[in-house]
Amino acid sequence: MSAAPRLIKIAVLAMGGEGGGVLADWLVDLAEHAGHVAQTTSVPGVAQRTGATIYYVELLVDGGRQAQPVMALMPLPGDVDIVLASELMEAARAVQRGLVTPDRTTMVASTHRVYAIAEKTAMGDGRADSAALLASARGATARFVGFDMAQAAEDAGSVISAVLFGALAGTGALPFTRDQFEATIQRGGVGVNPSLKAFGAAFERAARGDGQAPSGHVLSESVELIRVVTAAELLGVSRDTLDRLIRSLPDHLKPEIQPTKGVGRRKTYFWRNRAHLLRWHEEALASKRPSVPVAPPHSSNRPAAKVIEGEAVTDWRAVANQVGRAKKG
Repeated sequence: MSAAPRLIKIAVLAMGGEGGGVLADWLVDLAEHAGHVAQTTSVPGVAQRTGATIYYVELLVDGGRQAQPVMALMPLPGDVDIVLASELMEAARAVQRGLVTPDRTTMVASTHRVYAIAEKTAMGDGRADSAALLASARGATARFVGFDMAQAAEDAGSVISAVLFGALAGTGALPFTRDQFEATIQRGGVGVNPSLKAFGAAFERAARGDGQAPSGHVLSESVELIRVVTAAELLGVSRDTLDRLIRSLPDHLKPEIQPTKGVGRRKTYFWRNRAHLLRWHEEALASKRPSVPVAPPHSSNRPAAKVIEGEAVTDWRAVANQVGRAKKG
């Protein structure tokens, strides 16, 4: 007796140039070569970061080639089995649209950020809270798999779509073997070796449980790795300022180093999460304070100074207050 046909619904949220269309085509090819019926459609957003394209894939598993189903053209709220998101904000958008449900949906998402136009153009710090975005994604899904897939793609010399494909395979959410997934990449014939490398690394991470959490579960610290560029943004300093601070520290105070391949490559420092970064930053500044010149307490005529990133910075507001008091006197 054959298994009853079942429809698997997948939404892929990706930005321009990330291979979202290739990923959707891989899913269709994967299903069709296994003897199932599949369809993909897309709803494009605005150019690049101001709007992601939503690719929608439906797979009719165990329906046989003779089946002629009528498939949907776009995902509906509360009716999606798997969501793949190429960036953390896109994962949150899927939650906002109601595409994920805590009793059904598996979400595979990259935890890195690509800031939206509204975040970049805000007069102050307009960035969304990454921790809040991540928490919303965790709490809204039946299963969440997340790590920095942009970095994983860079390490493999590939693109993020291959990492998402590998992580999806590692979750076991689809009824296909690893060999079937890899054969799909090989049939594509473009960038096969880097894509397989990225796929394999992501598959292993997802299969062994890295970056996974059921609904309401607190992820391990490794999920929210913060690298130097993001750390500088979180601390409100330039990349060069942070690099100088790191170089000036003794080895025992330097952040952790991610191993890199190749001779002469720059060291990749990282922090486990935001709390770890802030604790490290406070300790680093504390180690520098004794050598920082500050204005003596009795020098009322000298500008007040405060320490920012290991440098003495004049507090001109205090200077203005002193001048105002002098004029009144």
